[in-house]
Amino acid sequence: MRSKRRWLLVLAGRLDQAGLDELRGRLELRRMGRLTDREDAHLGTREIPGGLVLDLWRDEDKQDDWSINLDVDSGVDVPDEVLAQWRVRAEAAATAVGLTVVEFRSFPAPAREDHQTT
Repeated sequence: MRSKRRWLLVLAGRLDQAGLDELRGRLELRRMGRLTDREDAHLGTREIPGGLVLDLWRDEDKQDDWSINLDVDSGVDVPDEVLAQWRVRAEAAATAVGLTVVEFRSFPAPAREDHQTT
């Protein structure tokens, strides 16, 4: 099933292994990649019941640039309150380990087809 990006949190700051482990722990992310391998960009993921996926990324060209994104499976309707709760949780986890929120991008939900009967 394809998924659609719902929001992206852009972060800045340096993380050591302990900080990365703490961030993963706070968000309950499954460990992926290695901090010591520059080419490893995808460093954590979590499948959330209800068709959501939370991912942690590092910009492979800029070691101090990070992002957390939330994707939703196509066809799944997630209330705005749930999306907002995950944003708050991600921001709190990031700032707790010393990262700075640089930008937040929200993406619209997939358009629904209107079915009309005549």
